[in-house]
Amino acid sequence: MKLRKGPMFLSLLVALALLFSGYFLFQKVQIEKPLMEQAEQMTSAKLIDFSMQKDKVTYKFEVTNPEQFVIDYPKLIDAIKTYAPEKAFDIMLTNQDESLQPIWNEGLFGLIEAIETKQYSNIPELLSEWKETYKLDEAFGRIDDKYVYIFMKRGEDEFYKVIPRKQPISEVVNRG
Repeated sequence: MKLRKGPMFLSLLVALALLFSGYFLFQKVQIEKPLMEQAEQMTSAKLIDFSMQKDKVTYKFEVTNPEQFVIDYPKLIDAIKTYAPEKAFDIMLTNQDESLQPIWNEGLFGLIEAIETKQYSNIPELLSEWKETYKLDEAFGRIDDKYVYIFMKRGEDEFYKVIPRKQPISEVVNRG
């Protein structure tokens, strides 16, 4: 019996098309759509950009309500871990005006030291010093069980940063 190559090849193409379209439809409906909806439901930030690659989910937000963002951010993280547990994620905040970047750079050492030594009560004092020294309109921090949230504002310029409480383990090993 002689096999006909044309119909076999066509059947293979149709099967592959159905398989891959099903996979992409699943990605779109079961993963991407719920993640996008969670981001759009946030009342504390405006979604600027969203993308999902094979192994990574990326968001870009403009924080509009710093106080509420402390509540919304963990919900977003939980949604990512629920719908895309195998994917890495990157959440970028656009509230990082260049005029406030030097203040951040100058104070980062003390802030990270307070986080790593778990002396979180030093953070409000540190931010109060920043506010006074650099003539900021606002400078405050919030904390939850996983993150420290820092907000600074001077005039129209804003700077918002989210820092994990548990910093990645350093590559440097103390041997003495």
